[in-house]
Amino acid sequence: MKITKITEFSAEPYFPYVPFQTKIAETGAQNCGLMPAVPVTVPGSLYDALVKVGYIEDPNFELNSFKARWVADMWWVYTSKVVFHPIPGKKTELVLEGIDFRGHVYLNGKLLGVSENMFLPFVSDVTDLLCDGENTVAVVLENAPEEMGQIGYTSRVRYLKSRFNYQWDWCTRLISIGLFRPVYFRSFPEVRLEDFYFKPVGTDGDAELYVTLHGKTDGLTVKAEIGGFETEIPVKKNQAKTRVKVENAKLWYPNGFGDQPLYDLTLTVLKDGAVVDTYVKKVGFRDLRLTPNDNKPLGALDYVFTVNGKKVYAKGANLAPLDHSCYEDPAKMKKLLEIARDANINLLRVWGGGLIEDEYFYSLCDEMGIMVWQEFNQSSSGIENCPSKIPEFQNALHDTAVYAAKTLRNHPSLAVFSGGNELFSVEHDEWLAGQPQWCLPADFSEETIGMLLGVVTVYAPHVPMLPTSASGPNDVVRSSEPDDNHDVHGHWKYLGVVGHYDFFNRSDSLFHSEFGVDGLAQIDTLRTFLSEKNLRPDSMGANHVWRHHGAWWDTNDRDNPIFGKPETLETQIVRSQFMQAEGLRYAVEANRRRAFRNSGSVIWQLNEPYPNVSCTSMTDYLLNPKQALYQVAKAFAPLNLSLRYGKLIYEKGEDVTVEVFAILDDEPEEIVCRFGTAGNLVEKTAVTGNGRSVSLGVYTAKAEGDFVDIVLEARTAKRSFKNAVRLLVKGENGRCSDAGLEEFMLANR
Repeated sequence: MKITKITEFSAEPYFPYVPFQTKIAETGAQNCGLMPAVPVTVPGSLYDALVKVGYIEDPNFELNSFKARWVADMWWVYTSKVVFHPIPGKKTELVLEGIDFRGHVYLNGKLLGVSENMFLPFVSDVTDLLCDGENTVAVVLENAPEEMGQIGYTSRVRYLKSRFNYQWDWCTRLISIGLFRPVYFRSFPEVRLEDFYFKPVGTDGDAELYVTLHGKTDGLTVKAEIGGFETEIPVKKNQAKTRVKVENAKLWYPNGFGDQPLYDLTLTVLKDGAVVDTYVKKVGFRDLRLTPNDNKPLGALDYVFTVNGKKVYAKGANLAPLDHSCYEDPAKMKKLLEIARDANINLLRVWGGGLIEDEYFYSLCDEMGIMVWQEFNQSSSGIENCPSKIPEFQNALHDTAVYAAKTLRNHPSLAVFSGGNELFSVEHDEWLAGQPQWCLPADFSEETIGMLLGVVTVYAPHVPMLPTSASGPNDVVRSSEPDDNHDVHGHWKYLGVVGHYDFFNRSDSLFHSEFGVDGLAQIDTLRTFLSEKNLRPDSMGANHVWRHHGAWWDTNDRDNPIFGKPETLETQIVRSQFMQAEGLRYAVEANRRRAFRNSGSVIWQLNEPYPNVSCTSMTDYLLNPKQALYQVAKAFAPLNLSLRYGKLIYEKGEDVTVEVFAILDDEPEEIVCRFGTAGNLVEKTAVTGNGRSVSLGVYTAKAEGDFVDIVLEARTAKRSFKNAVRLLVKGENGRCSDAGLEEFMLANR
């Protein structure tokens, strides 16, 4: 197969419908765009292209996004002149992998069709329309449709389009539009691989292989080669299937639990012994399933990720799209996933209000051992969260689910599908009537969720599926309702110097797929999108620019009562990031100590698609890590010592009592542990492993000075661990000191 990429386009804005009338009726003059054409690289961001030529100011800076909102209200005509020489005897298709949103596609003035789903590639046979020489590819993009942002009615969602950039708590309203994924011609002699399904079976190198071809398949065979195994399969009715057996196959494991060996699966299409075409794809051998949590309540789903027979604690983070434009730069994506891997993260939840990521993302996850929780494209809307039953949406959701299942199923990193984010089973009118079940997470009996389960069962039956996130009786953790907290969300703020610890100490969740704590971005990042006058201590309530960049995530009400008002922005950042790191580390360690009654912690969130002053993200928009990322990395470490305590702040002279726990993911072995305050370390040994925790006992110190730092050290035959936890001591003025706080944070990265 030959691929001819089409990357250089021009884009012109028009008023609605004008592109459909090439000449002005009254004068006969040629209709033209409202502005001169803008060069746009595809895939790429239309907003970035407009900034480069000066049509808009950087929408990330201060309040400039307000000035750029006209972009999504225009119709845009993308045009590219392509020199192409058709190959005799070969068919050619035009492929546009990502049209956002409603696009009318033309080749040499001929309408090929209309795309109304940004998650489905547009494919058209253009063999008979191509010229030998210059060809014109054009896409007329209608203005972005009105849709629900974070606050709205899920049941009224009409279009299958990313919703986050219609406004979410971590992204302003800046609606994506354009060609955000590759465009190309693909030429093939008489047949092409339409899809294949590599379905691992067990852990002995066995797999089932299904191949589907498109085109004239009479008399064809497919030769499959992998890991020394080779077989030739006859094609019947466009399909070929066989059983694969690789001797001594190396198994794929998640990050931190083993290696990620990948095998080249070579599929060669033959006709009368001659090679028609060849495809090479990376695959892996692994057995991944969800198994029951320890002492799970009656009726609870299974949430323990079990890989090749080994229970794997899900050390996760929620993934947001990289940018409001939906174009996701490969270099930036690779950097983000490397950050996740190095932070001991082994699972990313691809949230339902964002994207189905491109192939590169899933391939990187395969290589790095990062399991993927893939949600279908539905999300809550705050006011009411029942899945939309509008026929256009249902049809688009079904088609996208089929495409996603067939496209993603061959990735060993794909761990679970989910019907969407925070979907409930009760309509808005019942919610208004005060029905107690208005917030009951949907299950597989809900019509839309059941439809999606059917798609997964048919097209990717080896991949587990959960109905929605959260799932079970409760949507958020309610400690007053024991055994009803299955897969739960919340909270997204630090819950107080006592309340935070009480909440996580008492939680009995089986799985915690969304929770967070907010913190300010790094100062270098703030300087890129704030003017000098706004680079000072402030709050979302007092500063409208700050409010525009993270209205929900003001940390002043949390931090100032503890430390007092900051004198510099740098001090405000240090305090905010310390509190975010403290809150997230404690939550993760409290959950992890309960493994495998609790089988996973998935933090909201890893990244942000728009630069925020403050956000629940662990990296800021420029991927600069916050202190929280370093402390989460320690909380997720294969060998970890953690503390259970009841509050953050102590009175002078008060006893500070903590319980110390050791956790090890490896096979059980002896751990040598040291813990305590400087100069007063206690040494103990313990034996544990397989992700289980063991108590090392209680340690007590006096609250003296400005703080109490508890040092934690551990080692096994092949691992070591070191961290310190700072507990605060109230001063005579009723506040706590931040003296040395930045140095403490730097020392514990």
